[in-house]
Amino acid sequence: MNSSNSVAESDLDQEDETSTYFKDLADLELENNNEESNVQKVRSKNRNKRILKGQIEMQLEKIREKKEFDYLYDDWS
Repeated sequence: MNSSNSVAESDLDQEDETSTYFKDLADLELENNNEESNVQKVRSKNRNKRILKGQIEMQLEKIREKKEFDYLYDDWS
């Protein structure tokens, strides 16, 4: 009954433990990748906010300069 194709019970138990270990390891790796992805998203979002803020500040400065120019040279018209 004990042929070369049969597997000892202790080997099956070990495979289950190993399988669980690798599943847990894969889950941890996936979780880590998700956290890194979230960090990259936040950094990208912050960078985009800084770019928009810079563009808005440049537009406001142009408006201020135009108003100042119009005010200073309003008497000439």
